[in-house]
Amino acid sequence: MNENRLPGHGGNRAIWGRPGPPLFMIVVLFLMACGKSEPPVAVPVLPSQAVYRILAFGDSLTAGKDLEDPDIQAYPAILERLLKEAGYPVTVTNGGHSGDTTFDALARLDYSLAENPQVVLVGLGSNDTFQGKRLEDIEKNQKDKIASMPTVTVRGVSSDRTIFVYTSVRAHCKEGILGWVGKSMGRRMCVGMMLFLAGGAHAARLDPAAFVSAKEEIRRLAVERIRSSKSDYERATVAAETRLRVLHESYASNGGSAPSSLEGDLRDLRGACQKMQRLAASGREPAPDEGAREMIARKWSIYQTGIGSLQRQVLEKKREKVSESQIYWTTLRAFKALRERTEIALLFNVPPGERGLEEAMDRDEVSLLKACETTAKKTRGTSLQVVAPSEHAVASEPEAQAFYRSLDQVPDTRPLRSGAFYVPVGSRTVTMREDGARLVFRPKRGKGIAYLGQSEAEIQYGYLAVAPDTAYYFENTGSEPLELEYVGLKP
Repeated sequence: MNENRLPGHGGNRAIWGRPGPPLFMIVVLFLMACGKSEPPVAVPVLPSQAVYRILAFGDSLTAGKDLEDPDIQAYPAILERLLKEAGYPVTVTNGGHSGDTTFDALARLDYSLAENPQVVLVGLGSNDTFQGKRLEDIEKNQKDKIASMPTVTVRGVSSDRTIFVYTSVRAHCKEGILGWVGKSMGRRMCVGMMLFLAGGAHAARLDPAAFVSAKEEIRRLAVERIRSSKSDYERATVAAETRLRVLHESYASNGGSAPSSLEGDLRDLRGACQKMQRLAASGREPAPDEGAREMIARKWSIYQTGIGSLQRQVLEKKREKVSESQIYWTTLRAFKALRERTEIALLFNVPPGERGLEEAMDRDEVSLLKACETTAKKTRGTSLQVVAPSEHAVASEPEAQAFYRSLDQVPDTRPLRSGAFYVPVGSRTVTMREDGARLVFRPKRGKGIAYLGQSEAEIQYGYLAVAPDTAYYFENTGSEPLELEYVGLKP
């Protein structure tokens, strides 16, 4: 599978060659040294001249909670120091967050991959056991999540760019406190990593043919998007150029010299996009590129797998009685990362069977928002339909200055966003929260109730402000649609 990631995430098997037997054996030794007996089926190649990037991803045992100086004493810092002393050019990033369960940690995995690590050491599960979860379920949760990521190709162990190494959950949960912290854990990890990194010198070279294939995919997807929607020329071209630059940077950062120059590839890409735009503008666009459509279908299938994984994680958290606020934020942030990554991977092409990409993703977001509600909501009516504002958006451009004045603020900056929506008769909105914005609402017509945190208020003519991270929803109590305008302001 040859899937691209959001810029900054790398994610192309195209830049790696095939591993030879010596590297495979070394990785097996590495996994054994780290407490994992199951070997990977395939691994990417690490050029000997590269700087190896390792991400230690986990909970408090990784973060170094209760240590006097985690930046020096936590095992990621010790691992980096020992490897450097042995002569290996490495960086080990501490991606540990104290208190994280497997669900919490994997929800932030996308963000943690921003530095394109070649190896991710996954150490999770101790906080799950405090909630009474079985070790087998913890391991399955880890693998299901990583297997749903766009770069993963085999059994949740190896991805197109990144090797995920699971430390034994049993060792992490039961033996970790005794022997896997500080110097002991750092030294144990170091043995495996030294064997693994040494194997990079015997590995195959970078694969120029695969690089060319990835470059061609970017061109075909960009041209297909412009063919189907000439008005999206600028956005598609800019996104394609960004992916092309990331491809070149990834190849170079792993010690290779790309078979073509970035300047020349950008020139060819722009030329192809401009040619298609001229054809589309004159009504002479060709038939759809079936090869590109197949690429789109594959990438959309990966996205749908990710959505399914998020939905299962929401249900799991609800069974564990996790707070609605925590479920909301971890799920929404994970969805936004998945959405952004997929938009770039598709170059905004419309998936098969859908009328529009944004419409399809909005529908999935609404489904997740509804799933995040964990408690019965206070309402005046019964058997209400639950709707999302995006499902009933209204074309409107609210006068932002009036909203600023309602808060006695000077409109010295542009609002973060604005718009309008309506709540149908016999309905309420799904519970929502705002991150980094203060929303101000103004009713245009209809009657209703605003539920803000633990309070409620009749919706009357005037302005209603909602502070960041406050749960809120609206109920229509009248006989006509309740229409609301809103403006998002900085807190």
